[in-house]
Amino acid sequence: MTKRVLYRVIWVPSVMVLAGLIVFFAQQPTALPTPAPPTTFTTSDKTITVSHPGNWQPLEGSMHAVKTKVKFEPTKNVRVVIETDLAGSLIGDISKASSNMLSNLPGIGQQLAAKQKTPLETVHELQAKELKESYEGFQDGATTKAKVAGLEALVTDFTFQERGVWGRREMAGKRVSALASERRLSIVCHYSKDAQEQMAPVIAQMLSSLQVRPTGG
Repeated sequence: MTKRVLYRVIWVPSVMVLAGLIVFFAQQPTALPTPAPPTTFTTSDKTITVSHPGNWQPLEGSMHAVKTKVKFEPTKNVRVVIETDLAGSLIGDISKASSNMLSNLPGIGQQLAAKQKTPLETVHELQAKELKESYEGFQDGATTKAKVAGLEALVTDFTFQERGVWGRREMAGKRVSALASERRLSIVCHYSKDAQEQMAPVIAQMLSSLQVRPTGG
């Protein structure tokens, strides 16, 4: 056997094994670091206050007192976004006004009003439409009612696929909608399905600690 043939015998299988390992590790979710003891963060406009793992760096954004957002992204597969905005609340107000107008009509108007979505259901449905544009293969799961930041809220589990270099990864998440006096509260959390059990108590703790105030409150 010549040296060239010998090199090929050794080199080709080695390259195939290496390529297989690269694909395997690229498909694995990034390990979530153990959450550090919680600390509290408040946005600069005092709108959002939340307790979060101490090793999660908050990233704040705002838009002329119209929208306030804080994002946590401890790994590339984990994201928690808490946002309040005036536009979403306005949609809820329009839905409420429409329902009130129908309820004032005798007979069929009252029946239609009873079937119409509540303002909270309307903004929660809007949130789903927004996520469908961002998340490939977005699918809603069960929706439950809850109290978040002292507000009546709707909470829905969802799934989607995250596209990577070597294929798609199955992802899971939780989305929350609520209406404060002048703002919509929107919370979207996502993570790999493998991290769902680990993330559940972290998300629950963050939601239980959340406070939402009027701008400058």
